[in-house]
Formats: sequence, C-alpha cells, structure tokens
Amino acid sequence: MSVVNIGKFNVDVPGRRIFTNEGELPVEPKVIDVLCYLMQYPDRFVSLQELHAEVWSGRVVTDTAVRRTISKLRLLLEDTDPDTPRYIRSQMKRGYQFIYPAAAVTDDVALPDSSQYLSPPTQPDVPLQPKLKRFRIWPLATVLLLVMLTVLYTLLPDDKKQLMVTHQPVVEIAGEKRLLSVSADGRFHTFSGSLGNTGLWQPYLYDFKLGQLQRIPVSEHAVYHLVAMANNNTLAISSFEDGKAKLYLYGVTDLKTPVRTLELNELSDIGQAVPYKDQFVLLNGRRKGEHNGLYYLLDTETAALTQFTYSSVPGSVDFGAVLSPDKHHLALIRSDASHSVQIYRVADKKLIAQESFAKGAVVADELNLMWLNAEELLINFADKHKKLNIQSGVMTALPWHERFTGFGRDAAGNYFGLLLKPQNRDFFQVQLADLTTVQRYFSFNAQALNLSYGRTPGQLWLVEQAKSAYQLFRFFPQTGEKKLSLEQAQPFVVLAETPDYLLLLQQYQLKLLDLHSSELKNISFENQQVHYATPVLNGEQIIFSEQIGDEWLVNIYNRKSNSQSRVLKGYRLLLPWKNQYVASDATGKFYLLDAHYQPIKTLPLTLNVAHRHQVGLYGDKLMTTNLMADGNWALASLNLVTQDYQRQLSSTLPIKSQFSFNNDASSVIITTQNEVVNQLVRLGYNFGYNFSGNKSQ
Repeated sequence: MSVVNIGKFNVDVPGRRIFTNEGELPVEPKVIDVLCYLMQYPDRFVSLQELHAEVWSGRVVTDTAVRRTISKLRLLLEDTDPDTPRYIRSQMKRGYQFIYPAAAVTDDVALPDSSQYLSPPTQPDVPLQPKLKRFRIWPLATVLLLVMLTVLYTLLPDDKKQLMVTHQPVVEIAGEKRLLSVSADGRFHTFSGSLGNTGLWQPYLYDFKLGQLQRIPVSEHAVYHLVAMANNNTLAISSFEDGKAKLYLYGVTDLKTPVRTLELNELSDIGQAVPYKDQFVLLNGRRKGEHNGLYYLLDTETAALTQFTYSSVPGSVDFGAVLSPDKHHLALIRSDASHSVQIYRVADKKLIAQESFAKGAVVADELNLMWLNAEELLINFADKHKKLNIQSGVMTALPWHERFTGFGRDAAGNYFGLLLKPQNRDFFQVQLADLTTVQRYFSFNAQALNLSYGRTPGQLWLVEQAKSAYQLFRFFPQTGEKKLSLEQAQPFVVLAETPDYLLLLQQYQLKLLDLHSSELKNISFENQQVHYATPVLNGEQIIFSEQIGDEWLVNIYNRKSNSQSRVLKGYRLLLPWKNQYVASDATGKFYLLDAHYQPIKTLPLTLNVAHRHQVGLYGDKLMTTNLMADGNWALASLNLVTQDYQRQLSSTLPIKSQFSFNNDASSVIITTQNEVVNQLVRLGYNFGYNFSGNKSQ
C-alpha cells in the first residue's frame, strides 16, 4: 500500500501526505500517522493503549491528547457526525476503527501535480570551491553582527530598549505541572504534576545535573501531596491523609523513605512549604476552629508552629509566598473579597507594599510571584507580567505575554518557570451515563471561549473572542450557522436562559440580555461580587448571591419594579424547585428549604467549595461538577424526588474544564482548556533591560 484513495481524499502513506483534487491539505504529523495506522487494521478496533504504544512510540501523552488528535482527524476528513460515521467509528472501551468500504479503496492512485506550490525553486549548479569560501565568511560575519547589535543596544536609552525573554525546555514530558520549587544551588526542581495517562496528581523531583526526573512515592490514602525544596539536600511534602495534616521530609538521595514525619495536629489543612532558613520552613494552612488560611513558621526539628501572617478579614487565605534573595522581604498572595499581592518586611512583619486585583479580573490559580533580585518582584497574572520595585514603589507593566503555572529561582539568580504553551479550547458532547465516549466534536475557526446548551433544541450559545471584543452567537450545529447576539469589550459568561432573556456574568456583575430587543441591562450593582444567579420559575424574579468578605448574602431582583431585596444570609446558592428551594451554605453543604426559606432537611450532597465547581438544577435533578484535591473531576447527580444519588470521577479532564448540561441533564458539553503542553523551562531575560547580567542581590 503506497497511495490509496478514500472518498475524495488521496493518502500518500509513505510520504505521510493527504491530497484532494484541489491540492495537498495541511495536516499535523500525528494526525496523518493515526490515519495511516488505522487504515492498516480496518477489520478491528484499535485501542487507545495501542495508539499510545504504536503511534506515539511509547512516549508519555495523555488520553486527552490522543482523543484530540482523533478529533482533528475527523475534522480533516469532514467526518464529524458520530451517529453516521463515514471513515472512523468509535466504541467505548474498544477504541477506533477505520470503516471506509474496502472495495472503494484503490492502491497507487496518481497524486495531483503539486510541484508549483510544494517544491522550492531549483538552484543552478555552483562550483564547490566558491561555496566553501562563503561558508568560511559567515561565522565571522555573524560574530561581527552580534557585536554590533550588542553595542547599539548598550547605547540605546533605557526607554528605547525592549524586554527580551527566552526559554530553554528542561522537562518536556506531557502533562500539567504546578507549584515549582527550586533548590538554592539550582540542582533540584520539584513540582506537583499530572503526567502520563493516569490523571493522578503526584510529586516529582528533577535533577538538573543528571537530567533525571523521578516520581516521589507517596501514600495512596492522602487527599493531596504538595512538594517543595526545604534546602539543597531535603525536600518537604505537605500531605493531608486520614484527617491529619502531615509534613514528610526526604533526603534527595533516597526518595523511598522519609527521614522525618511531622504530624501537625494543630492544622485542619496544609499547603506547600517555603524554605525560610536553617531548619525552619513557612507553611500556609488553617488552625483547627479558625476560618483564615495563614502562614506559620515551622521548626522541623521540634514541630513547633508560630503564626507568621495575620488577617482581620474572615475567610481570607494566604498562599504563593516567596522569600526575597536577601531574606529581608516576603511576598505572598492574599485572597479575600479581592486578590492582592502583599510584601512584608521580615524583621518586623510590616506591610510595605500591596497590589490589588478585582476577583473578576484574575483567577487565583493564575497568580504567580518571583523575586528578580532583592528589590524587584515579578507579578504574573494570566498572560500579563508586572515588575514592582519595593524601594521606589514603581510598578512597570512588561511587554511579555505568556502563561505560567509557577516560577522558581536559585541563589545565583537563574530563573525557571512552568511555561503553559498556548492551546485552543476543545468542545465535545458526551452522555452523562458514559463520559468516555464522545458523541460529537465541535470546531471553530475563530477564538472560541465557551459553548453551552440553549433552551431551544438545535441551538447552542457560543462565546468567541475577536481582536478587540467578545461576541455572543446563536450557533446552529447542524448547519454551522452563527447569528451575532451581543458584542462587548469585556469578557462574560452565560449563566441561564429564559424564553425572554439571558443572564450574563461580566466581571462579577450580573446582567440581563433581552432576547427580543437585544438590550443589555445591569441587574446587580458594580460593587457587588455576584457568584450565582438563576431565574425564579415565572421568570419575573431573579435570585442571585453575593459575597462580602466571609459573608454570603442572597438577593432577589424584581424585573417589574427594577429593584433588589435581600432575603437570606449564610447561603452561597439558592435554587427554586417547585414550591421549595435547594440551598448550599458557605461550607458546601446542601439543604432543602420550604417556601419561607426554613430548612426541611439536609441533602446527601457536598461541594469542595475551595476548588472549581458548578451547580445546576435540571427538572428534579440537582447536578454538581467539582474539581477534587487530587486533580480529578467529580460529577454528581441527586434526584430530589427519589433521592437517587450518583457520582462518577474523570481523571482525563484538565483542571480548567467547564460543563453545560442540556434541559434534562442527560447530555453535557464539556469545554476543556488543555494544559498538557506545560514545560519546565529555564528563562533567559533582560528584565532590567540589561544584557550584562543580573543586578546585584
């Protein structure tokens, strides 16, 4: 088999190319590799494991990455209807099968002449000696050019110089990676990662000198494991297992057995350790009976805990702390009513600088900090970067637009980061009863952000990002038609739909889009931090909840009077059901309330509200999606009439996944922001606009 015809496509198997009568089609190498492999075995299904082993040659990639390649292949072959596949059939737990009728496949089909656009122009014959002379000249010319550029750059005034950042991959194994920690001597790097096909989050140690990556064996009974370098020779793993907060200390030369285990019975949860000095580390966590997550100084020899940070705002959480190179200042992220970066002087714990972000402007897990030197702090949020000089107080926005999931530096001033390579979102539809079999894939040419079900059968709501605007479309998947409904300068999400209007959330402000007049109207005030909203059954009232500090409040907006009134305190969510209500409190417990908001009973459903989650009521079925501490997604349903409770886990979905259920919650559209291309990189920089090296520490 060399060249075969499948429908309107001609496949050059040895050359790994695909053509139509109009010419060659652009295709990613792995997509054509998968097609050629499936074509070899048309009489059987090919499993995911076989594709891993044969097409990826055993290289560690996630099942999601393989499924995404299949999705791209289907799009290439215009074979996107799962009910009537033409080329590729899928079946749960069996895999994929090439099903184009064998009689229609013809060997050795002539390919169209593509030389006019595929081949470079031919060069005339040139004697060998002149060509060698040119190659001797180029290295010298290159050196002279670099010298000239360096001299010119040095002579430029500072305001004319541009930021230059380069990165050299260190660890390129596929999978998500977070919470980077680097030893002072720069040899060891630790991170928590979900690598390979397991979907499990586990601690890893990378030896920069030997070029070796090791998974650190940990207890299977723990809810989570967070790893960090305590010093050049010791790593610390924070763990929560059997209802206890523990810190394990390992020597870097022996990862099988911890040299010391500390049970921290004072804490109800525990975060990543931060090296401080000598035998001391900083730990963030909550003391039992307290609501604030703060930093504590831990003596690893005596297990003594001393409170290090303080907050008067109930429910605030400190995390992401980094100590300056001279150990004179501590920077951390504090989350309460907003997110803020705070810098403290270590000697007297005085707050000397602060930068705040509205919660709608940045997500907590997209905030990262790193000290560039003893005076300058790098603040990364989403794909934006700022440099804060703590002496002058000057904040400088850097022209650098890349996403990271963590930073680290060594004592010599070498910088490292967990670079998140840009990837488009994937959209696919599955049945709730079978999350592993994709019914339909959706693909868009523009920068699609979110896809959700609408009330009208055959219509979905699509949010896309244009160059300078965010657009909402009615999308009809059967025809691919899009009809523009709204355009805004700021991002938004669709919360709910009635026959007359849509509820939108834009930077934590609730808005109503009239579907008849296209008028957009504010429902909540600009200073209200709205989190949940749903129409009352008649559509004339809208229930929404807001958070003020640690307090949750439920309000009702009346469309006729254009006014809002407060009806409840202490609940983060209130959903109308028949003549009653389903409510969730601040801790994530669910209750059934009567028409007067009085508790009837506790429901057998709980949310981990500290992690990503969604809640919805679809007829009699209460649905929740919740990211667990181990990185898996939990999808749960509770029938309010029969009390039937079901829960299933998915280890293949990325952390940043969104869910939209249809009217009876039998089907779900999942939007995934894949983060599998997440590299540990070494950063080259001129953050100070200076090629000569680091500033003094």
